[in-house]
Amino acid sequence: MTKHNLHHDKTNAVLATALLAGLSLTSTLQAESRLPETGKRIPGTDIALEARLSTAYALNEYLNPFDLRVDVEKGRVTLRGSVPSDVQRWLAERLAQNFGPAAGVDSQLKVEPVIGDATPSELYRLVEDTNITTRVQLRLLWNQTTGDQPIRVSTSDGRVQLTGSASSEKARASAETLAAMTTGVRAVENALEVKPEAEASASDTQAHLTLDRTDAGIAQRLRNSLHFDTRVPARDIDAEVRDGAAILKGQVESEAQRAQAGTIASRLIGVNSVDNRLLVETQREQQG
Repeated sequence: MTKHNLHHDKTNAVLATALLAGLSLTSTLQAESRLPETGKRIPGTDIALEARLSTAYALNEYLNPFDLRVDVEKGRVTLRGSVPSDVQRWLAERLAQNFGPAAGVDSQLKVEPVIGDATPSELYRLVEDTNITTRVQLRLLWNQTTGDQPIRVSTSDGRVQLTGSASSEKARASAETLAAMTTGVRAVENALEVKPEAEASASDTQAHLTLDRTDAGIAQRLRNSLHFDTRVPARDIDAEVRDGAAILKGQVESEAQRAQAGTIASRLIGVNSVDNRLLVETQREQQG
């Protein structure tokens, strides 16, 4: 066996283990796409299914760096693009088969191995940078202040650069704060220009308008927003949405964390009020 093949097999073995673990986040997204009262999947158009599956790929750190395109017609999913290994192709197909009210999956994915001597650590750095970019982009899209701003995000070695324009100093500052407080971000270069007349591109506007406005969709974005933020212990927070009202339950370590979780919820598109029932550790001890 050549050195190159040995290296390739070792990298794939490491990826295979990690990819299986990566199913958990998408499984959460699948569960959130079902009505909690009945366990049935929420009926949706082809566009809605396409958007949910595309989001699942975007949030999966082992798939989002790659060229995956999703088309849905009459409930049947067609996958196109390329991935670097059979393992990643299997994962993409598995997620599509188990996600949403799909009538079937036609996989046209190609396996195109990465050529070169990249080490596993270098590959994971690339994956993590793309994952960071996705987290920041989603947080900007979901935020009431930045959701319709023409902002571009790029990441290199954990350092995020924001380019494009913002319609106000508030939007510019909000974008920088959201990026800086996103998991994995080491530094932020804010190169946004303030242009009061700035308008989102057609694609940005379309993404903004097609956000799932159901309570389940808003709750999904809220949980992910909490999970992406470095300032709050997302695992200790239970978030749900009823008629646009966000309800936060659980326990946090400080009043600052409690307030920050409430702020994240209040600034999310689709949330019209916040019922913050989070308890600070000292409060829970007193109640006990």
